[in-house]
Amino acid sequence: MANVGKGFPKLPEGYSFEEDGLGRCTAGRGGGKQKRICCDGIPIDIRKVLLKDDVSQTTKEGYMFSIENIYSKKSEPITCTMEEMRRGKLPDIIFPYVNFGTHPGARKEAGRVFEQIIKTACVGERAVEVYVNKFGWNGNRYIWDNPPEPDTGKEYANSVDICKLAIGRNIIIVVLIAALHGLMKKPLQDAGIRHDYVDVIVGKTGIGKSEPVKIICNYHVEHGNIYSVGSNRKAVWMQMEGNMDQTVVLDDFCKTKSDRVSATQDQLVSEIIQASSDAARVIIDKDSKAIADPALRRHIVMSAERMIKNESTINRCFIFNMEEPLPMEAFQKMKTLGKERGFFRFLVAMSRFVGGDNFIPQLGMMAKDYERYKSEADRLGTCTCGSDHRINETYAVQMVLVVIRYLKSLKLDEMLISKTDKAFTDCVGGVCKEMKTSINELHCVDTHKKYLEPLARIILEATDAKELQRFYVYPSEEKYQKNKNRTKDCVLFCIHDGYASFEGKCMCEIMDNEYGLKGANPKGLASDLQYYSLAYADGEGKLSCRWGTDKRYYHVRVKELLELISSDIDFIAMDRLERIFQKKQ
Repeated sequence: MANVGKGFPKLPEGYSFEEDGLGRCTAGRGGGKQKRICCDGIPIDIRKVLLKDDVSQTTKEGYMFSIENIYSKKSEPITCTMEEMRRGKLPDIIFPYVNFGTHPGARKEAGRVFEQIIKTACVGERAVEVYVNKFGWNGNRYIWDNPPEPDTGKEYANSVDICKLAIGRNIIIVVLIAALHGLMKKPLQDAGIRHDYVDVIVGKTGIGKSEPVKIICNYHVEHGNIYSVGSNRKAVWMQMEGNMDQTVVLDDFCKTKSDRVSATQDQLVSEIIQASSDAARVIIDKDSKAIADPALRRHIVMSAERMIKNESTINRCFIFNMEEPLPMEAFQKMKTLGKERGFFRFLVAMSRFVGGDNFIPQLGMMAKDYERYKSEADRLGTCTCGSDHRINETYAVQMVLVVIRYLKSLKLDEMLISKTDKAFTDCVGGVCKEMKTSINELHCVDTHKKYLEPLARIILEATDAKELQRFYVYPSEEKYQKNKNRTKDCVLFCIHDGYASFEGKCMCEIMDNEYGLKGANPKGLASDLQYYSLAYADGEGKLSCRWGTDKRYYHVRVKELLELISSDIDFIAMDRLERIFQKKQ
């Protein structure tokens, strides 16, 4: 393995790090030897450090290191305090960057070996001071990678260039707002403003939708916040997990000719949208913890060739259909601004305008603006299917940004400010109107819901009050299987948060017997679920699959299913569902 920095570390006796990972040889059957792997990574670039927090004014002793994985490049620097190491927290700290071995105790062994390697590498070494404030909001101050020094003159000229580029070019406006929302998510939350949608830029191959997103949303000088949706499920979640207080770009969604890959991608994207909008817990794989973050502070923007045909999913998005490429002149200006770090300078300036002593006053003004924009949108409702409320909220959040106030603080030309304000308003309003039209059209289409309506009824009955209950939901596969042959009422179990699991054949029999579906079959059920991306899909795109279970089941997201069937959901029923389907297993 190639190693960098301080080079290959000294390993404990008996251990080696080779193509299959970090492990040691043990006695095998027949007197031979076999290597037992504890994990697939190794600590490199190890340093003893004093971790200084200039926000809380505290200093802790610890270590800083990177991890080189057999499948990938080294990780970004990771810190671990001595207290965390003493408490056995090292396995939890390295978990996002390695896969542990399959034998019992591999996780603890990896933590113990990492500790030995790290301590050995730092014997006799003097601690180096390192600031630990994370990228993003620390209190009322935003921490950047190598930000430019404040310069009003440069900010003025840069803002003029960006305004002139954005006016009349909706793709620039949409992406610029998306870029701003990453750093604005925490202030919006602090102001009591709900921020729960994902930006999606839809356009055919070659139209140039990815370039504006990558250029304008570039938050970092040295490392990226741009990922491919083509990555596997765990990789995508792990990549995004550390990107707080910024906009994360997921590129090339749905860029595949394979139906199986497409099904898996659809499901992953639907999970991401659901998690971003509802702070839902999403299981990244059978052996991993759910990602639970009600205070999740990241904004997501996707570039895609198509959009999932699911009203519930669309409701959680701000979808811009890019029909024409940027004119070459504008495209070159955008590239030049990106190369000169113009968009980065704009984001930094906006964070300074909102943060510091301005933070609390800005929160109050944003809250007032939000209510005003929301009321305006509510008066002009155009959706016939109950989706107005959520889209109007998205409109208000888009409009509440302090861009115009910032431009006024720079004393830009009033005509330029007025044109910019109108361009932003027309663009956001036009996109929201188009979304409402699309949802109305989807709502009128009855296809691919044949199986979903009776499925929703069964789930509601299975989670109803005891005296009304006809069907039962169980907390585990084991209890479900134990009761399945004893009662026809045993139909569901819940093993992953927010998902109802069931056998396709059994469910179809209930649909036939109880709801007169006549000829219900798992293939038809799978088709409806896949069309709306409502069920977990494995790596091969199969919906009937093992997901931490012994047998194959369908695993359906309950809340999205119910929202798809009815936009007017009983809140009492939803509260009951939340309690049942978000249990800690």
